Amino acid sequence: MEIGQLRCFAAVVDTGTFTAAARQVRLGQSAVSASIAQLERQLGSRLFERTRTSAVLTAAGKALLPHARALLAEEQRAREAVDAVEGRVAGTVSIGLTLVTGRVDVTAMLIELRDRHPDVQVQLVQSLTGPAAHITAVREGRLDMALVTPVGAPPRDITLHTLLTEPMVVLCRGDDPLARRRKVDVEDLTNRPYLALPAGWGVRAMVDAARGPDAPPPVVEVAEYTLLGELVAAGVGVAVVPRPSFAGFGHLSVVPTDLTWRLCLAEHAARPPTAARAVVADAVRRHAHSVP
Repeated sequence: MEIGQLRCFAAVVDTGTFTAAARQVRLGQSAVSASIAQLERQLGSRLFERTRTSAVLTAAGKALLPHARALLAEEQRAREAVDAVEGRVAGTVSIGLTLVTGRVDVTAMLIELRDRHPDVQVQLVQSLTGPAAHITAVREGRLDMALVTPVGAPPRDITLHTLLTEPMVVLCRGDDPLARRRKVDVEDLTNRPYLALPAGWGVRAMVDAARGPDAPPPVVEVAEYTLLGELVAAGVGVAVVPRPSFAGFGHLSVVPTDLTWRLCLAEHAARPPTAARAVVADAVRRHAHSVP
């Protein structure tokens, strides 16, 4: 087995298709397919069941996956050890992103890293399945770190560094009676049509807990803040969102609540930091309050 083969294998697992994997490893699709086919011949087992739309791991592929990730991680550590001896800060660092990053200026962070550490490549990965997916990816080594809104206590092997906190607000139409209030108790929304992010999101978990176990379910679940704002403007319902998320919703009213949104940097507690990860984590922290 070669490292390049394992890298293609892991990319297909992570992206779900040979086409997307080819973009991730910056090879042609035919090269990725040939690499996987050669790996399957060497192992004497089929690693993926191919369909028209996806590639699904077989039992043999599932058995190989943890060993492939361990070998890729070891190869990365070997490269970083040599870079450290030579005084270089280099490597690829992957960061999971939430839909809303609040006052973390991701653009300024990337520009600074590009200028100060041109050999450090940052990969931004956005998930539509909430913080649990990002934390799992950090635990498994598929992400180096992630910006998350915590849902309950994190696993023991995950460390959360609070970057910033923001108030949660009710988003409603200007002609809604709530718009005239100075503050809203989320429990008061129990009998109002309620729009929400999908289950598994930190914001959703906070609001559900505040509304109480007997509150009716949301009338709509949307994994995108712009559409959420459009539905509020159309009178479909009201929403409880982090304050930074309503930028661009100037035609709507926002009313403070007692809830607080927290954005954290999640890292693996037992994984030794590399020079590249250290400079990226430091840049994230320094840019956590730079947006007015």
